[in-house]
Amino acid sequence: MPGAVARYTAYYTELIGRAGFSVAKGAALPFVRAEAVRSGVHGMAYPISTYAPWRGDPDFKRLRRAVRRNTMVDVWRLFELWSLVAELAEIPGSILEVGVWRGGSGALLAERAARLGIREPVFLCDTWEGVVKTGAVDTYYHDGKHDDTSRRVVERLIERLAHQCRAAAGRLPRGHRSIDRGSELSPLSCRCRRLPIGQRRLRLGLAQVVAGGCRRV
Repeated sequence: MPGAVARYTAYYTELIGRAGFSVAKGAALPFVRAEAVRSGVHGMAYPISTYAPWRGDPDFKRLRRAVRRNTMVDVWRLFELWSLVAELAEIPGSILEVGVWRGGSGALLAERAARLGIREPVFLCDTWEGVVKTGAVDTYYHDGKHDDTSRRVVERLIERLAHQCRAAAGRLPRGHRSIDRGSELSPLSCRCRRLPIGQRRLRLGLAQVVAGGCRRV
């Protein structure tokens, strides 16, 4: 009985916290992202699914707590990345993340790969200058947004987690224009590559995804 009480207490505590956050976010959206509301295609999402498999994965939960301040990726997508690495464990090739910010999701990919015995390197590539090459279609992002990072920030996170993770960004020519043309990583066989949503327009020629692998965007 005490265990059940503790579980229900934790459940309702989290529910109240998340509900309060959702209300605050929804109320603030028209003021913080007025252009999004005016577009007519933005709104609060309220999924009805209750399945949360990460709750039963203590390794994932511990690692997420360690990287949560270094990523803007939510728990749903982090767990998807965690799961995808396991699904691709038998596929040969490296793992590539383009757009790293402060390294949270990249560190999670590297840790998952290490635990599964994947020996190929995990490449984390970024300009360390925040968002670049924005244009007229970008109503919220501007050049330099999310520039509160550096290669050293990511390296410190990796060192703290004791990963063997190969950060390739410092050896890449600076700027996405260079990445568009390819780099010293080309050709690179990848079991998985992850691109942030804002980089779908990049003409990435630096990686070939092997048969059976995946491209995560």
